[in-house]
Amino acid sequence: MPCENFRRRRRAGIQNTLTRTLLFDVKEDSRLDLFLRQNLPSALNEFFDSSSNKILSNSKLRRLIFSGNVFVENRAVKNPAFILHKSSCVKILLDDEKLFYEKQNGDVEFSLCDNDIIFEDDFLLAVNKPCGLPTERTFLESRASLFSAVQKYLCEKNPHSENYCAAVHRLDSGTSGVILFSKKKSVNAALHEMFGGGGETRAVKKIYLAICTKNTAGSADAFLRGGKNLGSEIDCEDEEFSVRNFLARVSKKSEQAKFGEVGESRGGKFARTDFRILEKNSGKILVQARLFTGRTHQIRVHLSQCRMPILGDTLYGGESAQRIFLHARYLELPHPCTGETLKLHSPVPKEFENYFTNFAECK
Repeated sequence: MPCENFRRRRRAGIQNTLTRTLLFDVKEDSRLDLFLRQNLPSALNEFFDSSSNKILSNSKLRRLIFSGNVFVENRAVKNPAFILHKSSCVKILLDDEKLFYEKQNGDVEFSLCDNDIIFEDDFLLAVNKPCGLPTERTFLESRASLFSAVQKYLCEKNPHSENYCAAVHRLDSGTSGVILFSKKKSVNAALHEMFGGGGETRAVKKIYLAICTKNTAGSADAFLRGGKNLGSEIDCEDEEFSVRNFLARVSKKSEQAKFGEVGESRGGKFARTDFRILEKNSGKILVQARLFTGRTHQIRVHLSQCRMPILGDTLYGGESAQRIFLHARYLELPHPCTGETLKLHSPVPKEFENYFTNFAECK
């Protein structure tokens, strides 16, 4: 709980300003990030009612620390793993607008129903994720997430069972489509083996649909810092082409995460995506992408590097739109228990039909 100085500041009217000073007493040794996760949400709830939609995600918490606005014994600490000792005092300078700015991302409320289930047995659950919903829950339970929706679905279906669930892989909040959950810990090792490898021969097949626009100016310049623009090397006029390079984060830790080409010697991880152009229509391009590796933002970065940013993906140079037009269309893998090949299809979202109508070739 906040210490007495903080309570006195509240009574003095500090809570009515955009910048607030929060003070906390440390009751026992703890990592800084874990301490804030445990204590900061309840302090914010004293300022904001439940209808204010003030969500404190993990990324916002880390940004708060890296920004230099967290002090331990009046010394700025930017290391999330910093160890707090009992009886020390933590001070936070909280700017509402800066802290909550990235919440403007179109999060949606979602309740999982039978129509959203693509496949289910005693071991696996495949669901159709909507656009605008985070895969994992944040430490603030008030924010909707696919994980929370799956957990609620399982508990309501089997109220007297253990109802274990774990996300096998991830989709970005703005990406829709098929995603797989484990319902038994016993299959996790096999699934990790299938999904976790970074090579090109893993057993899982992932196919995505994207609607892109042609950007001859080279949208890669918007996010690559010292990286190499592949647009001059890849002939994207071909119906089929492949991108192989090394990717890593290129933005600062305190900024929104952006990824780009980074040499292997500097921490880049190998990434390969094969692309096929399915159709072109009124300046828009319907692209099929097959992932051979699973790097963060991989398809988004590769298409931007090819000067074909995804419609709605303004982070990587795409035109503004109602959503990021990237959809996980197909997932194929051997069942971890039976060995049977599972072929999981997600229906194409209705908004894609505003630009294209024939999706039969995507498979």
